Amino acid sequence: MTDENGSYVVQPGDTLSGIAQQKGVTWQNIAQANSIEDPRTLRVGQKLKIPASKAGKVHAHVLDADHNPLSNVSYSIKSADREVSGKTGTGGQTDDYLPLTQGEAIEFFIQKLNGEWKKVHETTSSSIDKLVTLISPRLKLSTQTTLHPQNTDTSEHGAKTGPKAAPSGTQTTSKFAPDKGVKTKQAMDSGGASVLKVTSDDASLDEFLDKYTGDPITEDDYKAAAKSLNCKVNAVKAVHETEVGAGSFTVVDDRTVPKILYERHYFYRLSGKKYWDTNPDLSYPVGYYRLKKKYYKKTEKLTKTDGTTADVDVWVRYSDKDKAHAAGAETGKQLLDEGVLDDDRDFYKDSYRRLRKAFRLDATAALESCSWGAFQIMGSNYKTLGYDSVQAMVRALSRSEKAHLEGFVSFVKADAVLLKAMQKEEFTTFASRYNGPSYAENDYDGKMKRNFDVLEKADAKSGAQEGK
Repeated sequence: MTDENGSYVVQPGDTLSGIAQQKGVTWQNIAQANSIEDPRTLRVGQKLKIPASKAGKVHAHVLDADHNPLSNVSYSIKSADREVSGKTGTGGQTDDYLPLTQGEAIEFFIQKLNGEWKKVHETTSSSIDKLVTLISPRLKLSTQTTLHPQNTDTSEHGAKTGPKAAPSGTQTTSKFAPDKGVKTKQAMDSGGASVLKVTSDDASLDEFLDKYTGDPITEDDYKAAAKSLNCKVNAVKAVHETEVGAGSFTVVDDRTVPKILYERHYFYRLSGKKYWDTNPDLSYPVGYYRLKKKYYKKTEKLTKTDGTTADVDVWVRYSDKDKAHAAGAETGKQLLDEGVLDDDRDFYKDSYRRLRKAFRLDATAALESCSWGAFQIMGSNYKTLGYDSVQAMVRALSRSEKAHLEGFVSFVKADAVLLKAMQKEEFTTFASRYNGPSYAENDYDGKMKRNFDVLEKADAKSGAQEGK
């Protein structure tokens, strides 16, 4: 093997990916530099040009235990020959660290309240940018200590009170958003001792849901809905089965609530493109990622909470029609493994937890950013369902499954294409209109057709003739 000034001679057993790993570059970059269309066509003795191994930037997002961004935290990012230090900004982010080469070992250190430094993460630089999410095991709260009453009387707990030592360090409120987040209030107990009362930033379910009545959709309800839409009963049932299967409700905090799916790109748009810098898991220009889908990097200019703008690298869905980005496209699983995406921030997780946090930022936008109930209709469609507000819609859907069916009927009747598709049993047309452009990826029309056929066969077998 010879290896000289930016070149490499192919040896027996070599593969393009293996050479790329040795040289700290991507195989796609080597292929492009040598006009190789098929990486399997390497020849022993072939001389390859090896492009420079440019490394992507690395930075971190520091959160407290409740996933609120932590500002003003002292950090240090180190590699073998360099160190960068600073304090996190209002969104909990560090400055960008620019590795000299790919394959560099990079360590993250955080300064504790007692002044000690602690290593909290280690990663390796690569050809792409990396965002590391660092989550503290504690909440950070804003408070101050006060002296206890300096007398010899016993407190209400029977112990003598005296001066309380000052803390070794400062405590600050994590920056959830302007005027939002964990709230603290200083007070005194009956013995004159300082008491700190803490309120979580998560909204209570009672703030937007009513109590479930346990009133399910009946067979007569389905017949009435089919008659109103002038379609088969099983066409309506097939939509319900495709969306949520047998259950329209789930259990959260020991309470029966409608099934939902929170969508952060809806919240980003409906909240006025805010909060992406302080809460990217709740608000972002693109939706949550899926492990098997492909994405490519696109730079967008976004406005921060403080009014300034920033160029932000966003990974957007790759389409086979967009061949220009084919070489740089990677799956969500690859981006997760490389540290570009974060599991808790960028993938579908507990929708109710996200909704309860987003509700504190913008209540209406949060409720409108969820698909609700048996037919998974977005809250932003509340007017089409016949409600004066999304709050009224959500409360109705939380009480009874019957309201879900009534809302679905109103939604379909308001759209001539959907209505005709239901009546003609044109499942692909319905899926495209109802589920959006990605319906084929989820096989929505195929699932709906199969569910419909199963229901039809069951009716035929039992001798039931339920038609229009």
